[in-house]
Amino acid sequence: MTERERLLEEFDDAYFALLMEGVANKEGEQLIALNEMLQNNPEAAVPESVDKRCLETIDRHFAREQRRIGLRKAGKVLRLAAVIMGISVLLFTSAFALSEDFRVATLNLMLTVTERYTQFDINNSDGNSVQASPKGNQAGSAYFQNAEINWIPEGFECIECIPDTRVRFGNEQGDYFTVHIMPGSGSINVDTENPESLEYITINGNEGLCVVKYGEVSITLADLENYLYIGVYSSSGISVETAKKIAENISIIDENSSYSREVNTQYFQNAEIGWVPEGFECTESVPDIFARFENEQGEYFLVSIVSGHGTMRVDTENPESLEHITVNGYEGLCTVKYGEVSITLADLENDLYIGVDASSGISVETAKKIAENILIL
Repeated sequence: MTERERLLEEFDDAYFALLMEGVANKEGEQLIALNEMLQNNPEAAVPESVDKRCLETIDRHFAREQRRIGLRKAGKVLRLAAVIMGISVLLFTSAFALSEDFRVATLNLMLTVTERYTQFDINNSDGNSVQASPKGNQAGSAYFQNAEINWIPEGFECIECIPDTRVRFGNEQGDYFTVHIMPGSGSINVDTENPESLEYITINGNEGLCVVKYGEVSITLADLENYLYIGVYSSSGISVETAKKIAENISIIDENSSYSREVNTQYFQNAEIGWVPEGFECTESVPDIFARFENEQGEYFLVSIVSGHGTMRVDTENPESLEHITVNGYEGLCTVKYGEVSITLADLENDLYIGVDASSGISVETAKKIAENILIL
């Protein structure tokens, strides 16, 4: 490009810019004049009827929002009322149709409903704790002395076991379920906050709840005759029907509970949880066995203190990470699998197993800090 061509191109650009500035100024003056004319012309004002309709439209929108908020609050209250009514009808009225002994036993089952959980509490009629009175040193099953699991879905095998407390089964796809047999001498909390479904069920004559939340199934039953809680908790890959079938095939061997524990208002008589992450609160607990904490995001962790008399199995098959750790002088393992953290420690001095199991939303560092702050009394 020659110097003349460059100058002509710059001249064209400058001339076009000056022309557009003139057009913009002229149109701006016309718009200002039009605006002044409209402001001084009463006929150009927005009609009162149109203004009224606009305000009514805005009011209707906010009224719908207020009704929606009100319905949510009312729905929460009605859900709680429905829970209380359902419990009353299904757990008490039906029981009175049976024998006198069963009616007395049923009256000793108390359920406390809150917005976040439902508490099971089996009250002894004389106010004393139940003492162990087993029929002898029975062999029972491989997992419980007083219970048998008569059916396990195909492809599942035991991956973790705390004798006479809980056993966990898993398959190659990562699905799992846990069976708990727990003493009735304390209360347990079942998470019933905003479930996908909540059903009052009777299995083998035992009343309880079936809750589905985040796709996971939780079945909790109260065996009043044997003074036990029976629990089946399964991952999202297992259907409600399968979880119920597992519960239906749990049979109690000894008609008397093999547990003897005093009711404890804390989580453990022999331990303290010195630190809980901010935003977490207890949603489920079995005194002297485990306590589960959860936050509003659905993240949770479980602390367990169990006797060291039995053998504990920890799932170490194809973990994302496996670390041999020492916490407060206790040797153990820290395993991460499917994003979930599992810490198991052996307290040789007190003959105890200490466990911290955390969901995938909780880091390894946080789980270790929880374990570090568990104090054995």
